[in-house]
Amino acid sequence: MVSYGLVSASADPMMEQTCEQQSFMEKPSSGHRLRMISCVTISLLLTVVIVVMAMSSQFDGKTAQLRGSTDMDLAMTTHVQVDFGIFTHVSNPKMLPEILKYPLEDILNSKGFKGMLFLYVMTKTEFADFIEYINLSATDPTTLLPDNLVKLHERCRRHMTSANANMGPTSRVRIITPFDFKSAFVSVRHRLGEQRFSKWFYHTTYDAPKFADALLRLRTMGNDAPIFRFDVDVLFNKYTKTDASSIKKAVSSGIKDVTACLKDPYVQDFMVSQRYSAVKVSRSKDFNAWNEAYSTRANPAVLATLGATDPSQWKTDGGWGDFVPAPEVLQQATDEEAMMAFYGLRKVAGSEILQPTTPSSSEDAAKRCEEDILKLGNAYIGANPSHSVISGAALSVGSGVSVDMPPFIHTDLNIMWIDDHIFDRLTQELSGTKKRPRPQRVGTARVVKARSQPKNLAKYTLEIYMPTLTYGIFMDAWVNNHTSSYLLKYAPMDIPKSDALTRVYAELMASTALGPWSQALQKVRKYGRELTDAEEQALKDDLWRVSCERAKDVYWQWSKLPQPTLDGEQISTFATLWGAGRTCQHPNLRGYCSNGAFNKLGQGMITPEWDDRARESPTRAQLPPLDRDGFNNVFAKKVDQLIEAAVRHTRWTLTWPDVVQAIRDEKLGSVPSDIAYLDPLPVPQLGKQLNRD
Repeated sequence: MVSYGLVSASADPMMEQTCEQQSFMEKPSSGHRLRMISCVTISLLLTVVIVVMAMSSQFDGKTAQLRGSTDMDLAMTTHVQVDFGIFTHVSNPKMLPEILKYPLEDILNSKGFKGMLFLYVMTKTEFADFIEYINLSATDPTTLLPDNLVKLHERCRRHMTSANANMGPTSRVRIITPFDFKSAFVSVRHRLGEQRFSKWFYHTTYDAPKFADALLRLRTMGNDAPIFRFDVDVLFNKYTKTDASSIKKAVSSGIKDVTACLKDPYVQDFMVSQRYSAVKVSRSKDFNAWNEAYSTRANPAVLATLGATDPSQWKTDGGWGDFVPAPEVLQQATDEEAMMAFYGLRKVAGSEILQPTTPSSSEDAAKRCEEDILKLGNAYIGANPSHSVISGAALSVGSGVSVDMPPFIHTDLNIMWIDDHIFDRLTQELSGTKKRPRPQRVGTARVVKARSQPKNLAKYTLEIYMPTLTYGIFMDAWVNNHTSSYLLKYAPMDIPKSDALTRVYAELMASTALGPWSQALQKVRKYGRELTDAEEQALKDDLWRVSCERAKDVYWQWSKLPQPTLDGEQISTFATLWGAGRTCQHPNLRGYCSNGAFNKLGQGMITPEWDDRARESPTRAQLPPLDRDGFNNVFAKKVDQLIEAAVRHTRWTLTWPDVVQAIRDEKLGSVPSDIAYLDPLPVPQLGKQLNRD
């Protein structure tokens, strides 16, 4: 057996904590660990990869028996009904027994529509092992699959047999592992060659699931059954275990939405999803309501109370503590006005849920921006919480997007919205679909994002989530940095009608891309060549310039969030502390400046010195100039890393067609996403009509 000697996963307790999946047996009041966005992303990438990858017809040595290890391969069917597929990533095979207790048969029979479930099971470490195996087997087909991957595959096959026991006659549950996409990955390796394959796949990051998702969609092109991507804690949680109606509704609504997109002659490349639960007006003061409501976590808008910043979250060496805030601590740190200002929401008479604030109707552009930056919240600098597509809420991607737009991978950074909102906006800029990205009134069904209760709330928020969110906010501006680009995040019917806004909206509809990154990608796609060294440097300079301007937007908006008074003291949100570089001014957070072992990302986005110059500015337009020197140095290095990833993506875009061809080349029935993979179609019998399942 070949020994690979690969580096193991991080031993950082917080990394382990954030990668855990929520327990499916949790009670509504129980506390659970936070998971990092990175883990979800890795899972998704891997998931799609597996599903899309063609299954090798044989394994050498002990693995040669794997395909025949289940009698499901003997299942024969005639015409079966498959109207949709559900895809999710399962990061730990130990979760499978509990997942199989859910009403899978009910979920896959949604209001007359019948579907298939694809569970992709693989960890980041296993994916690294698999990539090493592919590179070796491309030149030596007798290379054995590593033992850990063999055992994983055998384990998942047993669970898949059990899951399909009552599904008959069609095997509607596919539990997929690395073995299932061997031949497709080998095909990619042959097309790219060792050097290019290693360049794009050896550095395994949290983005792996995005690649898997893309592969699955590419594989199913040519069939009009949409693939819906769900986060695992949306599909399987304390709510859906006894009542799967929200999932069934999301699926049935998604099928209708995709059909509407396909039938609309003005919709070309599209992405469409359903929504998370949102916040009911009656629960606007409830932390748990905000925690499950939107794709963007509520953490930044939580008040940095003494209870929420309990020092036990940090070890003296800067490591992770074991602090779980009590419900009353979370409730005290939840301020209705701060939450609504952060998200850009308001109460509307007659509406059961909070609604997005309407953009200003002022005729004066400067006045309009000054008003909107403070009242539109997230929608101004990032994703509209009520309207943006969500990758974990039954996301469906059109075939044009699947072919044209490679997933954003190859960075160790966790980037907010990179596989939904930003991906959607980038598609619109490059494909010229801003006038009609999708039909109106789609994406109305709601599912619950059953997030666990936060652990080490302050440490996680300041060191991980605030940078993650800000990377996404910067990239939002890289895609389109027009001063009124935020209007594109609203439905036209929700924008006030005025002469000024009509002119501005017409500018936004330009067929050319309106951001430095999207413009660079447009050039690469048009001329079919990489950027020159001079063009790359110019792009990096532009991305830094735009990041500085967007950072001023972030500073202005977050520094103006409500600061309610508790026990005679004004309490800032975590967003205010981090965005204004004031973390170390908090009595429980001074360790970020006094303890050299603490992660300096927690200090904030900009320096206290720049904050001192900026905090008395009367308007956003009058903020002092900001350049790299005004950034927290540790965060500035992360922005450099983000920019390098964006430039690298321009090169990945040129490689993508070869990858697409490799995935699409696999024959029908050779990939787990094919119905014929486990249920092969027999040779047609002459003179006999076949019945539907």
